[in-house]
Order: sequence, then structure tokens, then C-alpha cells
Amino acid sequence: MLPFAKFKNRRSIQGFTLVELMIVVAIIGVLAGVAVPQYKVYVIRAKVSEAIVASGAVKVALAEYVQTKGTWPSDISDVGINIAAVGTYIQSYYNLVADPDYGFSIELKGTGESQVDTKHIYMLSNFAYGGGISKPMTWRCAVLDAVGTYEPVIGKYVPSVCHNNSYTVSPP
Repeated sequence: MLPFAKFKNRRSIQGFTLVELMIVVAIIGVLAGVAVPQYKVYVIRAKVSEAIVASGAVKVALAEYVQTKGTWPSDISDVGINIAAVGTYIQSYYNLVADPDYGFSIELKGTGESQVDTKHIYMLSNFAYGGGISKPMTWRCAVLDAVGTYEPVIGKYVPSVCHNNSYTVSPP
């Protein structure tokens, strides 16, 4: 057989048609249109979660303070930890000394979402509810805006630990 004989039936070795390629591009476009916004939400939620995890030292210090002193500190700096080292996505901590909401708030920054930046995640303790000295201190999340009204951050940005509404930090 001649070497050119295999090219005789050229139609059988054609590539994809333009319509087939356009369908593939359209499918990839739809998938990207769904995946990119979901990834953005995932990244922001991870940053909010990191801020809550970074506040663990404050929770433990407050629990130790309540265990030893039997009262809530009048200022968050009274617990004896370095509040200045706040973390990547934490602007600052604020003490809450308002019955029934004893706890602290975490002001968020740098998440890249205006519905999250400058908002506060409040970590509220069970101290005013009879927790305090003899029971482990439990914490629950509440999300408020910077002026203190109960305007929640959209739920998709709040980590699952806040959806459960309570978790425990026992004093050492």
C-alpha cells in the first residue's frame, strides 16, 4: 500500500466540529460561573473561622479569670494577655460587661467582603446564666454590626461552630 493511501478517506480523521467545541466551552463557562462565587464564600468563611480560632486564647484567659476571681473582668486587658497581638483578620477585641451578655467581641478586618469587614462576632459566655465558677464556661456566637445592633452577617460567611450556637471551653 502506498504511504498516501491512508489519507484517502480524510473525513474519518477529522477533529471536533465547531459546534462541539462551543458546547464544551459553554459547559466550562457554566461550571466556572458556579464554582468561582462558591470558592469566594469558602475563602471568606475560612478567614472568619481563623479569627474565631485565634480568639481561643482570650476565651481561655477569661475562663481562668472567672475561675480565680469569681467575677467578670471590667476590662478585657485585666485578664493578663497581650490583646495587641490580635491576628490577621482581627482588628481588635472588645469586652462585654452587660447582663446578660458577658463575653467579648471580635472586630473583623481584611476578609475582602464588605458584609464581613468591620462587623463583630460576639463570643458570649454562660457566666451571667449561672455558669461561672463551678461549671465549665460555654461560649456561643452572635454576629452584630460595628454599632452594636443585631444585624447578622449573612449566614454563608459564619462558620459551622456558630451555627451550633454553643461550645465549651473548660478552664484548665
